[in-house]
Amino acid sequence: MTEQELPLSVRNILVEVLIEAPLEHVWRTMVVETPEWWHPDFCSGPGAEAFRIEPKLGGWMYEDWGDGEGLIWGTVGGLRAPTFLQVLGDSSKEWGGPNRNVMTWTLEQHEEQEGTTRLRLEHSIFGHISKKTEEQTREGWLTIFRDTFKPYAETGAKPAGRTSASAKA
Repeated sequence: MTEQELPLSVRNILVEVLIEAPLEHVWRTMVVETPEWWHPDFCSGPGAEAFRIEPKLGGWMYEDWGDGEGLIWGTVGGLRAPTFLQVLGDSSKEWGGPNRNVMTWTLEQHEEQEGTTRLRLEHSIFGHISKKTEEQTREGWLTIFRDTFKPYAETGAKPAGRTSASAKA
């Protein structure tokens, strides 16, 4: 069966990461300081200036390529600061689609470790989804949140290749 012949399906990808930082700090880091920690390799446009999340209903999660150009990953469809963010978006054939994406982040204070926050991302994909797309999506989110976001939220360590992206804004 080729990618074009894939039947419609649903995949739920779950990623959880414990971050040794208070919940309010993790929220602010996630939605306000996004350009500082988002790894440049996870932008599709060459020379992307920043990756941004507008933390308001109807706001965008998008790649900022400068000069009014970019790529919208999704629109904020749900928000309850500092614990809940839901982004709704679509993926083209180029990105493993066509499919519809519902990305839901929840933050909660870890019940046993004071000052530690549990970040949970559930990414539901509806449409044409290959096993390869599912695996790449899971690995991508793990890389972004475990290997890039977590160190930045805990220590301020930026990913390799990232200088101060918000200074360009």
